Amino acid sequence: MRLIVLIDGEHHPVAVRSALASMPDDDIVGAVFCGGMEKVDPSRLDDTYGVPVIRDVDVAEALRQGIDRWKPDAVLDLTDQPVLGPEDRFRLASIAIARGVTYRGADFELRARTYMRIVTKPSVRVFATGKRTGKTAVASALARYAMEHGRDPLIVAVGRGGPEPPRVIEAHTYLDAKVLLKLSDAGFHAGSDYVEDAMTSGVTTIGCVRVGGGLAGATVYSNVHDAALIAEERPEDLVIFEGSGASFPDIEVSAGIICIPADVAASDLTGFLGPSRLLLADLAIVTMAEEGSAAATTHDLILGTVPGIDVISVIFRPEPLQPVAGRRVFFCCTASSEAGGVLKEHLERVHGCEVVGMSHRLSDRRTLREELRNAPDYDVLLTELKAGAVDVAVREGVTRGKEIVFVNNVLVGTGIEEAFGRVLDLAAQGRR
Repeated sequence: MRLIVLIDGEHHPVAVRSALASMPDDDIVGAVFCGGMEKVDPSRLDDTYGVPVIRDVDVAEALRQGIDRWKPDAVLDLTDQPVLGPEDRFRLASIAIARGVTYRGADFELRARTYMRIVTKPSVRVFATGKRTGKTAVASALARYAMEHGRDPLIVAVGRGGPEPPRVIEAHTYLDAKVLLKLSDAGFHAGSDYVEDAMTSGVTTIGCVRVGGGLAGATVYSNVHDAALIAEERPEDLVIFEGSGASFPDIEVSAGIICIPADVAASDLTGFLGPSRLLLADLAIVTMAEEGSAAATTHDLILGTVPGIDVISVIFRPEPLQPVAGRRVFFCCTASSEAGGVLKEHLERVHGCEVVGMSHRLSDRRTLREELRNAPDYDVLLTELKAGAVDVAVREGVTRGKEIVFVNNVLVGTGIEEAFGRVLDLAAQGRR
């Protein structure tokens, strides 16, 4: 195994050489000096360890240079406190993992993911720091933009409730409450992202499943490889891979978009293996960037972690997929209750309906059912297609003889089309 070792001046060179000599089966291709002057003469590093040493630059930059120069299989950390602490190690591990290199230490191993080259067409990964970050809205918007600009996109959506085996919904398939209830009755999760994508984008979608999620976005099980093979064999000329929660498919792509909520915890971006996700993205979209949110702070955190990455901010607004003007509606969504006033005002002002009630509990089936049963009289059940929308909300609305209308969460912000254009250009170049 080809190894880069991280070394420090807190260890005597003789001790380090002994450690290197104890690994005869490994090829030590180089070292990165991480600091510390207690037991080493920094002017003599080049002939001290018996391997080439990168020094006199920021440790993160030195590791990047070493990986690019020596193409190792793994990084072996031979340092200790006080030179590198836990935060430092996770930061360096993120750099290694993003470059496909495993990071190991005395009692830990952070394995790099292996990305399969299955799709040879231009491809884009849409992924996120966690659940309910707007991935599906972004993937759908990207697909619509691609269609408007002459591409023929397809979305592969991975989900915790996705189908086994993968399931295809052809472009422009008619989907309404009756169709979705039949899908649910057949044992499928009718609120899965591939269904929402099909309804809101009009493109062909392929649904697949995943179980579990690791620190760097890997899964314990997924049938996404089968979905990718289906996508590769189809005629569409652009494949959008939509992640699930904080996980994303181990499929090689040519560009990446990461969705980050405005109020994300700083540790999700800069701590643990958070930077590894940012390093895999060409565009970062700060979502739910409402007035009064921490969008500006999050924007700065992103650029402070990965300088030069493309960053835009957006908000989401519900767009009914059928006219609701003049109707009394009960609106079901996953947005926080704090957003209720803004969403109600938007629906009434822009779409001309009267919002007589709302539930923010699509992801809490018991409470959702109670709120629907206690709802004031309404004409239309207006709902996002997520979580318990079909199994609870749609079923309750149909039972009560109400019209069912689904909504698309539209991206609102500046620079969206330009940013999407840059990503699709990168995808066409096969850059990543």
